Amino acid sequence: MFMPKFACLRHSAFKSKHSLLWPGLAISFCLPVPQTQADGGYLSMGVGSSQEDMWSWQSVSWAPFANIDETGFLVRAAIRTETKTYVTELPGRKDVRIWAQGVGADGEVGWQYVDDWGSITAWAGIAWRDYFLSPDDPNSKLATNELGAKVSVNGHYRLDPNWGVFGYGEYLAGFEEWFVEAKPYYQLDSGLKLGPEFSMSGGEDYVHARGGIFVTGYELNVPWVGQF
Repeated sequence: MFMPKFACLRHSAFKSKHSLLWPGLAISFCLPVPQTQADGGYLSMGVGSSQEDMWSWQSVSWAPFANIDETGFLVRAAIRTETKTYVTELPGRKDVRIWAQGVGADGEVGWQYVDDWGSITAWAGIAWRDYFLSPDDPNSKLATNELGAKVSVNGHYRLDPNWGVFGYGEYLAGFEEWFVEAKPYYQLDSGLKLGPEFSMSGGEDYVHARGGIFVTGYELNVPWVGQF
């Protein structure tokens, strides 16, 4: 049985320091995510955009010694691309808007603990990022092509059979970038989960905040392929 994450809609309506985030509409689309419990792994992918940034990611997680929904050791690999903007000062120039285009890859190992109340997973690994800045900003932490350390944690807490919350946080040492997200939800009888989504990301040069709604747990039957 496949259980995907599906369709995320975010609306950005927050201000942040350095005037990095403009009020407006930010929409991200989460593609159907084949997630099989039987063979101990799942694949996820998505794309998104707002007035300040665009991003895409693809990741695969695998439980080599148990099912993906059981307590045990996990490994995860991901690739991503992104474009984001921030405002800074350059020699002789103020309020200069910088556009950063980057690619990256992550490799992590983690331990997942599963109980009746939900689950929590702690990850540690390495991250590679390569950014191109226009115009050039030599003082930015993003002006680099290097490996860094990454730590992250994600969890799922069930308040009762219908209510719960997803959470995620990560930090990239060397790039000094971070991301946090909280998604409280209500689960329908069909298994579909929906609710508000709140997230923030930042670094030494920028802070972005988003809020919106998300939907997950949608099942789709595809002819000749099966259930997603």
